[in-house]
Amino acid sequence: MWKKGVLGTDTPAKLIDILVYSFGLHFALRAGQEHRNLRIGSLSQILLKSTNDGMRYSEYREDVSKTNSGGINSRKIQPKVTRAYEDLVNPERYIVKMYEKYIQLR
Repeated sequence: MWKKGVLGTDTPAKLIDILVYSFGLHFALRAGQEHRNLRIGSLSQILLKSTNDGMRYSEYREDVSKTNSGGINSRKIQPKVTRAYEDLVNPERYIVKMYEKYIQLR
């Protein structure tokens, strides 16, 4: 899909599409509501971080999901934390670079 031009970062629509796809793939977002609840800014669930050796990654911290509705019964459930690391083979497909581009252009 990248080679055919369906996925990419060259247009706003493609950038949104690839981010929705990548977030679902890397962060295991299952429901559409999980995608719609994503926030940017100081309360963002997606943080950009680096390891001690300098490898960059994005970290997703679950807020509310299908299995963690945020109610009293869900208080004991640990929210999931997932990471997506740099793609050194295909740097143009690296989720952190795409997310940074989105933040810069928004």
